[in-house]
Amino acid sequence: MEYYKEPEESTSESDGEKEMSSTEDLVEELEAPIEFSKGEEQDIANDPIRLYLHEIGKVSLLTACDERDLAKKIEVAKRLRQIKRGHLQENGEPPSAIEIVLTIRREIGQAATVIRLLREWLGLPSTDSFVKSISETKLRESIDYVLDQQMVQNIAHKLDRSITEGCVP
Repeated sequence: MEYYKEPEESTSESDGEKEMSSTEDLVEELEAPIEFSKGEEQDIANDPIRLYLHEIGKVSLLTACDERDLAKKIEVAKRLRQIKRGHLQENGEPPSAIEIVLTIRREIGQAATVIRLLREWLGLPSTDSFVKSISETKLRESIDYVLDQQMVQNIAHKLDRSITEGCVP
């Protein structure tokens, strides 16, 4: 009479190695191209939604960091377009690269007061360098994501401005 016998566990691999090899197998399985029969390929080609879903599955998604970087680049491009449009309306001609740089420099200078007030609010010591001042991690974290509304109200109050006016003079 034969009984079912459990396979013996191999003592050559540690649990971590087993876990790693099963993870690697899973990754290989997920990365392997999906093979369709001719009939299935025809169905995908005739159905635009299935085709879209099939194709979008091949595209890698953005990480949170990549998404933030992309958002920053979009904001910079928007601001450059605004500067160019404003200069064109005021002067009847597009700005030169130097005029764009001077406009940005002027805006940064106007923002220096806000940066100083922001550093005070955060309890950060003053610095002798504007670049150091705006590069500090605690300051970046306080303005890069979700803004503290109490902080915004405090700075607007010190500048004698409403929140809707903005804080840059």
